[in-house]
Amino acid sequence: MGLRVDPRPVGAPRLTRVPGRALALLVIVAVVSGGCGSSPPTVALRAVDAWTRPLPPSSVEASIYLTVENRGDVADRLVGGQSTRCMALTLHRTSVGADGTSTMEEASPDDATIVPGGRLDLVPNGLHLMCSGLAEPLRKGDTFEVMLGFASGSTVAVEVAVEDR
Repeated sequence: MGLRVDPRPVGAPRLTRVPGRALALLVIVAVVSGGCGSSPPTVALRAVDAWTRPLPPSSVEASIYLTVENRGDVADRLVGGQSTRCMALTLHRTSVGADGTSTMEEASPDDATIVPGGRLDLVPNGLHLMCSGLAEPLRKGDTFEVMLGFASGSTVAVEVAVEDR
């Protein structure tokens, strides 16, 4: 009886033959399962219906209202923004007390979380963006761009219309 020599290097795995149908099934399972859970989570934000009111030339601040939609599968938070029309653009909240008196204060970014499939409405007498240090008066019919900033590092450009509402 002759001695059989294994041509594989020491410790190399032994390959076994997989029948054609079994191999095809393994490939299908690998492709399907890899496609289901391997996609990175996405943040898909969109800003719509942005507007502010016309103001007299002496005004130095303006409130900006808009809606942010999250069409992704990860929550995000609006943290502020930038515009050439404002020296600063920060998140604020207006509250109206039982006596009808309104107060405004800087809001926490935690107040501006947008869940997957959700939306964030910035509205009068609620959460809004405060444009401080207006570079020039806001006249009815004007438009200007605001670049919104989010906790994820995403940015979204939106055109703001100056109109009476």
